[in-house]
Amino acid sequence: MIGDPKQVVAEYRRAVLAAEVEGQNTGTSALAVPGADLPTFNAPAPLSVKLLGVELHNGRGPSKTFTVEDPLKVLVRFDASTAKSVWAEVEVIDAESRGVFSAAHTIPATYKSGTVMLEMARLSLGDGTYTVRVSLHEEGIPAAVSSVHPFTVAVSDGRGALRPQHTWTVKSEAGSAPSTEAKSISATA
Repeated sequence: MIGDPKQVVAEYRRAVLAAEVEGQNTGTSALAVPGADLPTFNAPAPLSVKLLGVELHNGRGPSKTFTVEDPLKVLVRFDASTAKSVWAEVEVIDAESRGVFSAAHTIPATYKSGTVMLEMARLSLGDGTYTVRVSLHEEGIPAAVSSVHPFTVAVSDGRGALRPQHTWTVKSEAGSAPSTEAKSISATA
Protein backbone atom coordinates (compact mmCIF):
# COMPACT_ATOMS: atom_id res chain seq x y z
CA MET A 1 0.00 0.00 0.00
CA ILE A 2 1.54 3.23 -1.19
CA GLY A 3 0.05 6.73 -1.28
CA ASP A 4 -1.51 9.36 0.94
CA PRO A 5 -1.13 8.21 4.59
CA LYS A 6 -4.83 8.72 5.38
CA GLN A 7 -5.86 6.62 2.37
CA VAL A 8 -3.28 3.92 3.20
CA VAL A 9 -4.56 3.64 6.78
CA ALA A 10 -8.19 3.58 5.61
CA GLU A 11 -7.39 0.85 3.06
CA TYR A 12 -5.53 -1.18 5.70
CA ARG A 13 -8.51 -0.92 8.09
CA ARG A 14 -10.89 -2.08 5.35
CA ALA A 15 -8.59 -5.04 4.59
CA VAL A 16 -8.42 -6.04 8.28
CA LEU A 17 -12.21 -5.80 8.55
CA ALA A 18 -12.58 -7.91 5.39
CA ALA A 19 -10.21 -10.52 6.91
CA GLU A 20 -12.22 -10.57 10.16
CA VAL A 21 -15.46 -11.07 8.21
CA GLU A 22 -13.78 -13.80 6.16
CA GLY A 23 -12.75 -15.52 9.41
CA GLN A 24 -16.29 -15.38 10.78
CA ASN A 25 -17.76 -16.75 7.55
CA THR A 26 -15.22 -19.49 6.77
CA GLY A 27 -13.53 -20.24 10.09
CA THR A 28 -10.11 -19.25 8.68
CA SER A 29 -8.60 -15.84 8.18
CA ALA A 30 -5.45 -14.28 6.82
CA LEU A 31 -5.08 -12.67 10.25
CA ALA A 32 -4.40 -16.12 11.78
CA VAL A 33 -1.47 -16.85 9.43
CA PRO A 34 1.66 -14.74 10.00
CA GLY A 35 2.76 -13.05 6.78
CA ALA A 36 -0.42 -13.96 4.85
CA ASP A 37 -1.82 -11.41 2.41
CA LEU A 38 -4.91 -9.55 3.53
CA PRO A 39 -7.98 -9.80 1.29
CA THR A 40 -8.20 -7.35 -1.60
CA PHE A 41 -11.30 -5.44 -2.52
CA ASN A 42 -12.41 -2.61 -4.72
CA ALA A 43 -11.79 0.62 -2.89
CA PRO A 44 -14.47 3.28 -3.28
CA ALA A 45 -13.86 5.88 -5.95
CA PRO A 46 -12.27 9.08 -4.64
CA LEU A 47 -14.52 12.08 -4.33
CA SER A 48 -14.39 14.46 -7.23
CA VAL A 49 -16.03 17.32 -5.30
CA LYS A 50 -13.67 19.62 -3.43
CA LEU A 51 -14.40 21.88 -0.49
CA LEU A 52 -12.28 24.97 -1.15
CA GLY A 53 -13.19 27.07 1.87
CA VAL A 54 -15.82 27.98 4.45
CA GLU A 55 -16.57 31.36 6.02
CA LEU A 56 -18.98 32.23 8.81
CA HIS A 57 -20.43 35.75 8.64
CA ASN A 58 -22.50 37.78 11.07
CA GLY A 59 -24.21 40.96 9.90
CA ARG A 60 -20.86 42.78 9.82
CA GLY A 61 -18.71 40.29 7.85
CA PRO A 62 -16.54 37.25 8.58
CA SER A 63 -16.62 36.37 12.29
CA LYS A 64 -16.29 33.64 14.88
CA THR A 65 -18.25 35.61 17.50
CA PHE A 66 -21.99 36.25 17.28
CA THR A 67 -24.81 37.70 19.32
CA VAL A 68 -28.21 36.08 19.58
CA GLU A 69 -29.63 38.74 17.23
CA ASP A 70 -26.97 38.31 14.53
CA PRO A 71 -27.71 36.60 11.27
CA LEU A 72 -25.55 33.60 10.39
CA LYS A 73 -24.30 33.17 6.86
CA VAL A 74 -22.30 30.05 6.01
CA LEU A 75 -20.45 30.52 2.71
CA VAL A 76 -19.05 27.33 1.18
CA ARG A 77 -16.69 27.54 -1.80
CA PHE A 78 -16.63 24.35 -3.86
CA ASP A 79 -15.33 22.76 -7.04
CA ALA A 80 -17.53 20.06 -8.53
CA SER A 81 -16.21 20.28 -12.08
CA THR A 82 -16.01 16.48 -12.47
CA ALA A 83 -18.84 15.50 -10.11
CA LYS A 84 -22.24 14.23 -11.21
CA SER A 85 -24.60 15.56 -8.57
CA VAL A 86 -23.55 17.33 -5.36
CA TRP A 87 -25.34 18.56 -2.29
CA ALA A 88 -24.16 20.66 0.64
CA GLU A 89 -25.10 20.03 4.24
CA VAL A 90 -24.65 22.44 7.17
CA GLU A 91 -25.01 21.28 10.76
CA VAL A 92 -24.84 23.37 13.93
CA ILE A 93 -23.62 21.36 16.91
CA ASP A 94 -23.53 22.47 20.56
CA ALA A 95 -20.68 21.98 23.06
CA GLU A 96 -22.13 18.60 24.13
CA SER A 97 -22.00 17.34 20.49
CA ARG A 98 -25.78 17.54 20.06
CA GLY A 99 -27.09 18.65 16.71
CA VAL A 100 -29.23 21.77 17.10
CA PHE A 101 -29.80 22.46 13.40
CA SER A 102 -29.22 20.74 10.08
CA ALA A 103 -30.10 21.63 6.51
CA ALA A 104 -29.08 20.32 3.10
CA HIS A 105 -29.31 21.78 -0.38
CA THR A 106 -28.72 20.26 -3.80
CA ILE A 107 -26.31 22.24 -5.93
CA PRO A 108 -27.61 22.34 -9.51
CA ALA A 109 -25.43 20.31 -11.90
CA THR A 110 -24.84 23.42 -14.02
CA TYR A 111 -22.83 24.94 -11.13
CA LYS A 112 -19.45 23.25 -11.47
CA SER A 113 -17.70 25.62 -9.07
CA GLY A 114 -18.70 28.57 -6.97
CA THR A 115 -20.14 29.41 -3.57
CA VAL A 116 -23.26 28.01 -1.94
CA MET A 117 -24.60 30.02 1.01
CA LEU A 118 -26.91 29.12 3.86
CA GLU A 119 -28.39 32.19 5.53
CA MET A 120 -30.30 32.38 8.79
CA ALA A 121 -31.88 35.77 9.41
CA ARG A 122 -31.39 35.47 13.18
CA LEU A 123 -29.09 33.01 14.95
CA SER A 124 -31.41 32.49 17.94
CA LEU A 125 -28.95 30.39 19.95
CA GLY A 126 -28.16 30.73 23.64
CA ASP A 127 -24.71 31.80 24.74
CA GLY A 128 -21.93 29.23 24.44
CA THR A 129 -19.61 27.53 22.01
CA TYR A 130 -20.94 25.84 18.89
CA THR A 131 -19.53 24.21 15.79
CA VAL A 132 -20.65 24.45 12.19
CA ARG A 133 -19.91 21.27 10.27
CA VAL A 134 -20.07 21.65 6.49
CA SER A 135 -20.17 18.55 4.27
CA LEU A 136 -20.25 18.16 0.51
CA HIS A 137 -21.78 14.92 -0.73
CA GLU A 138 -21.54 13.37 -4.17
CA GLU A 139 -24.24 11.16 -5.64
CA GLY A 140 -23.45 7.46 -5.38
CA ILE A 141 -20.49 7.87 -3.00
CA PRO A 142 -21.13 7.30 0.71
CA ALA A 143 -18.16 9.39 1.84
CA ALA A 144 -18.24 13.16 2.08
CA VAL A 145 -15.73 15.96 2.39
CA SER A 146 -16.27 17.80 5.66
CA SER A 147 -14.94 20.78 7.51
CA VAL A 148 -15.66 22.03 11.06
CA HIS A 149 -15.71 25.64 12.24
CA PRO A 150 -16.16 26.66 15.90
CA PHE A 151 -17.92 29.88 16.89
CA THR A 152 -19.24 31.49 20.06
CA VAL A 153 -22.45 33.25 20.92
CA ALA A 154 -22.07 36.08 23.43
CA VAL A 155 -24.03 36.17 26.68
CA SER A 156 -27.57 37.47 26.30
CA ASP A 157 -30.77 37.76 28.34
CA GLY A 158 -32.82 34.64 28.91
CA ARG A 159 -31.99 30.99 29.51
CA GLY A 160 -31.91 27.85 27.39
CA ALA A 161 -30.26 26.62 24.22
CA LEU A 162 -32.50 28.61 21.86
CA ARG A 163 -33.24 32.32 21.83
CA PRO A 164 -36.06 32.63 19.31
CA GLN A 165 -37.30 36.09 18.54
CA HIS A 166 -40.34 36.63 20.74
CA THR A 167 -42.71 39.30 21.99
CA TRP A 168 -44.32 39.63 25.39
CA THR A 169 -47.57 41.56 25.50
CA VAL A 170 -49.44 42.52 28.65
CA LYS A 171 -52.92 43.94 28.31
CA SER A 172 -54.90 45.21 31.25
CA GLU A 173 -58.62 44.85 31.54
CA ALA A 174 -60.62 48.05 31.74
CA GLY A 175 -60.70 49.17 35.36
CA SER A 176 -57.62 47.20 36.49
CA ALA A 177 -55.05 49.57 34.98
CA PRO A 178 -53.85 52.55 36.99
CA SER A 179 -56.06 54.82 34.86
CA THR A 180 -59.57 54.17 33.66
CA GLU A 181 -58.60 53.25 30.08
CA ALA A 182 -57.03 49.92 28.99
CA LYS A 183 -53.25 49.88 28.52
CA SER A 184 -50.89 47.51 26.81
CA ILE A 185 -47.15 47.13 27.15
CA SER A 186 -45.01 45.27 24.62
CA ALA A 187 -41.40 44.21 24.68
CA THR A 188 -39.57 42.45 21.89
CA ALA A 189 -36.49 40.36 22.48
